[in-house]
Amino acid sequence: MRSVTGASGVEASRADGSYAIAADGDYLVHYRLDMELRTGAEGDPAAEYSVLLIEVSLEQINQPVAIAFPPECLAAEASGG
Repeated sequence: MRSVTGASGVEASRADGSYAIAADGDYLVHYRLDMELRTGAEGDPAAEYSVLLIEVSLEQINQPVAIAFPPECLAAEASGG
């Protein structure tokens, strides 16, 4: 097991990932991370589990992109800092 932070008590029970760098430049074109975190020992009924899957693929560099949020998402307020 790998501890995420010593004080948190959270461990990464599973982690796998990959990335690809562009052949004609020093920028990331693909990144994937698949991770499972837990707050206690395996088999502990009180342990909480979280699963994280991130995949990013850059196919059209420096092109405008329209991002549409689902209508049920609330707008975040500015933090001011």
